[in-house]
Amino acid sequence: MSLYKTDEILSTLKSTKKTIDKVKNPETTTSMIFEISERLTFETSLMFLNFFHSFNATYTTGELYFSCNENLKSVQDEAQKRKQAYVLKHMSEKQTVLYCNSTLWQILEAEGRQANQLPKVIETIMNYLYNKGCTTKGIFREIYSAPLKEVEEIYHRMGVTEIEDLPPDVVAGVLKKFLLQMPNRIFGYEETMTALDKWRGLKGKKKVNASEQRNLVWEALRMISSENITVFRSILKLCAKIDSMSDVNSMTHKNLAICFAPTLFTFAKEEGKKPVDAVCGIYLVEAIEFMNFAFAEQPHLFPCDVDDNVMRRSRRMSECLVVCLAEGMNDDKEIYKGVEDFKRANAKKMTPLKEPSKNPQQIDRPKAIREIPKVLLDDIRNSSPHRLIPSVSIHRPLPSLPNKSNNSNSDIPPPLPPPRTTRRKAHEQTMSTL
Repeated sequence: MSLYKTDEILSTLKSTKKTIDKVKNPETTTSMIFEISERLTFETSLMFLNFFHSFNATYTTGELYFSCNENLKSVQDEAQKRKQAYVLKHMSEKQTVLYCNSTLWQILEAEGRQANQLPKVIETIMNYLYNKGCTTKGIFREIYSAPLKEVEEIYHRMGVTEIEDLPPDVVAGVLKKFLLQMPNRIFGYEETMTALDKWRGLKGKKKVNASEQRNLVWEALRMISSENITVFRSILKLCAKIDSMSDVNSMTHKNLAICFAPTLFTFAKEEGKKPVDAVCGIYLVEAIEFMNFAFAEQPHLFPCDVDDNVMRRSRRMSECLVVCLAEGMNDDKEIYKGVEDFKRANAKKMTPLKEPSKNPQQIDRPKAIREIPKVLLDDIRNSSPHRLIPSVSIHRPLPSLPNKSNNSNSDIPPPLPPPRTTRRKAHEQTMSTL
């Protein structure tokens, strides 16, 4: 409406000018100028008031829209929080820790942490992946959410990046990049060669015990520094949970070993010098087998890091086996043997086993026959062995057995009972006839 009023005033001025130029009469010109001046005294005021009215109407509409829109209010609150976090993070006086091309000890010293602790950013990455990244398909193997160039950029600003705002596969790629670009990897060149040579020698034996392989892993860990052991330990715990969800993420111990072996071991003595491909390939295969065993044996190597929820989810180990591990069993065979012995002992308590018969022709009798009452024993002694009733009715009262002879002469003495030593044999004959 304000623009319409402006156009109206301009149109009036233009028509007045044309009239003055056409008439060229001083009296007419003076009259028209006076008329237009008098009109402008109120038209100008109305024009500016129209501008103010339009601004006021727009402001009132905007205020009503913002006050009644919950989405815009939440956006405003979120923006305020981000601004406050940015001010606290970047405006406060603190020393920025450099992560690129720095050793673990240099990072921990700059952050004031101990060797048994992780650097702050690495700790944040581990916690984020442990809680939110284990279900990501192909974690540590493929990156779907961002190109490699973006992962490279995030790696160079690790100290100032909010890790939790990134996708899990990108965070995993940044962690692998950090481990790969460290000046001194978890296993240096000397430690790598020594550990893998011993591993190859151990495989050359005809029979390899799992406890011997665990001892070799411990020997390799004793050669590296404490801060490197802390990172290695955290990786094992993270990969144990990832493997427990392999049906979702398609990442098993073997896949994880293939991903981590090139980043944890050093295959070149001098930086920038590539080793011979054949030699590197041999040692890389040994490193993959080493890491595969370490991932699988994480509950044995670090029992304190065992997560009960992960063990319940895992397809390879149940909670009862974790208890066996805590009790000091060193081998899988011992664990399974202990579980089977425990089950067998409970079965014996419920149904005792029968003693094997030494005589193959001897019939195994129920336990009730061995506990025959004394009255029945006397009846057996005084009766003929061919007239015994079957053993199935032995607990019922026995009827009076008739005399074997039909002669009623009482002078004939009854038959003598069999000797005590032949009682078992008489019973066997009776059972055979039955």
